[in-house]
Amino acid sequence: MHMNEGARGAWAEARGRLIVSCQAAAPDAFDGAGLMARFARAAVDGGAGGIRAHGAADVESIRSAVPVPILGIHKEVVEDGQILITPTFDRAVELARAGADAIGVDCSQRGIVRGAHDRLQRIRRELGLPAMADIATREEAEAAVRHGASFVLSTMRGYTAETRHLRGRFEPEFIAELVRRCPVPVIAEGGIGSPEEAASAVRAGAWAVVVGSAITRPHLITREFADALQDGRGPQWTAAIDVGGTNIKYGLVARGGDIYGTGLVPTPVGSAEQVLEQMRIALRTCLAQAHGPEVECVSIAAAGWLDRQAGSVSYATGNLPGWAGADLRAAVANETSLPAFFENDGVAAAAGEWLYGAARGVRSGVCVTLGTGVGGGAIVEGRLLRGGHGLAGMLGHLPLPGAWMPCTCGLTGCAETELGKVGATRLVASFGSLEAWTEAVLGKDPDACRLLEEYASTLAGSLLPAVHLLDPEVLVFTGGLASAGPLLVGALRRSLSERILAWGQRRIRIEVSDAGGYAGVRGAGAIAALEWGRR
Repeated sequence: MHMNEGARGAWAEARGRLIVSCQAAAPDAFDGAGLMARFARAAVDGGAGGIRAHGAADVESIRSAVPVPILGIHKEVVEDGQILITPTFDRAVELARAGADAIGVDCSQRGIVRGAHDRLQRIRRELGLPAMADIATREEAEAAVRHGASFVLSTMRGYTAETRHLRGRFEPEFIAELVRRCPVPVIAEGGIGSPEEAASAVRAGAWAVVVGSAITRPHLITREFADALQDGRGPQWTAAIDVGGTNIKYGLVARGGDIYGTGLVPTPVGSAEQVLEQMRIALRTCLAQAHGPEVECVSIAAAGWLDRQAGSVSYATGNLPGWAGADLRAAVANETSLPAFFENDGVAAAAGEWLYGAARGVRSGVCVTLGTGVGGGAIVEGRLLRGGHGLAGMLGHLPLPGAWMPCTCGLTGCAETELGKVGATRLVASFGSLEAWTEAVLGKDPDACRLLEEYASTLAGSLLPAVHLLDPEVLVFTGGLASAGPLLVGALRRSLSERILAWGQRRIRIEVSDAGGYAGVRGAGAIAALEWGRR
């Protein structure tokens, strides 16, 4: 392995060793002055050869507590509403003054367009410190090296748009590829959850290995043990169906939340029996494609509010005419004798984000589904909110100031009339369709982006009651109307910051589901995992 100047000095002793990422942010119990320094001391006592830390305050306290080198980073929300690692040179200066021995910079495509390569060069030239490039792809690694990166780290793999499907996985073959391609040391980071995976990274040629959550996030570690007591952590495979107002989607959800064999059929406009027949077709197709995996149960996430024990729809709006009273359990029983679970689609989507997605591990969060209708689900004090009658989560039917259009529920002025498919189509009529408008937004068309700001402002107004009442740690958006992704997040953050009381104290994360259009399918799988041990 070639060792450049960045691998000498303070970092020379870290070669072949573990670097522990000691980071915590609110509401983590270990967020606070000096607490990460204690974690760092424990990590060094256990044999760690280096520490990765966020923010000048933590770097300074850790520097006074341990003798090993510190890789300093600063995570900050930027204008697109998402976190970027060390977004400015001034932040790098703060980290250096606090005692960092190297500075990490996000060198994914998002970082590159915000000057990451220039920061790499300035860190080396002006601060005299190794510049460590956090990347997601081989191309990003090679570009970072050309622009002066002292080290390359696989940190961002699984966290960028093009690699999101890899989140949570560790790929020693990717590390080996980076080692072959890059003339600087490669540090493995991301998705490493066991000593065996750490060792496989070194065998693949990694210069060192960074591990974070598997060591320093006690609530996640505890959840692994707690889940293990839930009858083997739920079913190995679930045939999951999401019955929506436009499409019925299906897929096989594995233990752990990965989705396979996805597909969809259109939701018929007609009677409940026609919808149930199409649901049976989707279930039949899903079960038929299982082949090797042994499907252990069926889980249905459906529009409307459900009697979960009876497996029937207790209340529904006019988005699905005649849907109230539909007997989902009987429809499933016609196709299979497997155990079956049933849940409202908005609540299910929230469960999916809580177990597997952007709300994983939180004690308080809200999930909003923006599709044909507007659905919702919430996690409150570490529990999935269902309400006293199974009717919680009616976010789309909160009254929206200024709205006056009639709603399919029979009321007027509901948030859904402006934010659901019909209202959004009306707003962007000049673009011909929602798909054309979304494409124009992603292309930064000024008129399209102006309408996005208008939509986000209306959405923010609809969320005020939920945020003020529930105080969520995270807001997660799913559904077709959330496909503008970071641009929607940025617009929504700007609008919420002007209207939410104590915005600065809340530090709410705003995310778009990484499950794309199949968040409801993954959510149905999550419901099966939650209910499996109680059946």
